[in-house]
Amino acid sequence: MITILPMQSIQRSQKSIQKSSKKLSKLMEDEAALLRKLEILRKEKRQESKRKHNQELSHIGYIIQQLGFPINNLSILVGAILSAKEQLETNRSQTVDDYLQRYQNFLEDNTISETLREDFMYALNTDVEDIDDDEEVDDGDTSNI
Repeated sequence: MITILPMQSIQRSQKSIQKSSKKLSKLMEDEAALLRKLEILRKEKRQESKRKHNQELSHIGYIIQQLGFPINNLSILVGAILSAKEQLETNRSQTVDDYLQRYQNFLEDNTISETLREDFMYALNTDVEDIDDDEEVDDGDTSNI
C-alpha cells in the first residue's frame, strides 16, 4: 500500500534536506580550510626545524673555529672525528668520561674569552628540537655519540 504525503510535508522535507545540504557544504569548506592551514603550519614547522638545525651547525662551526681547529682542512677535521668515534666504540664509558672531563676543564679554564665561554654555555643550555617529526631526541642519551 502506497501512502501519499501531503504537499506541505514534502516541501518541509525538501527544505530540511536543502538546509542540511548547506550545512554539510559549509562544514566541508571549513574542513578544507583547516586542512590547508594545517599543511601550512606543518611546512612552517619543517622550515623552522631546518633553520634551527642549520643555525646549530653554524654555531658548532663557529666554536670549532674559535678553538683554533683547522676547519678549512676537511681531512683533518674528519680524521679527528673518526678517531674520536673509534675511541668511543672501543672504550665507550671511559672515553665519554674523559671527554666530559676535558670539556669541563676547558670551560673552567680562565684563558678562554668570555664570549667563547658564553657560546659554550649557550650551546649547553639550548634545547635541540626534533628535525624529524617522528623522532624524539633525548639530550641526556649518549648512545648515539
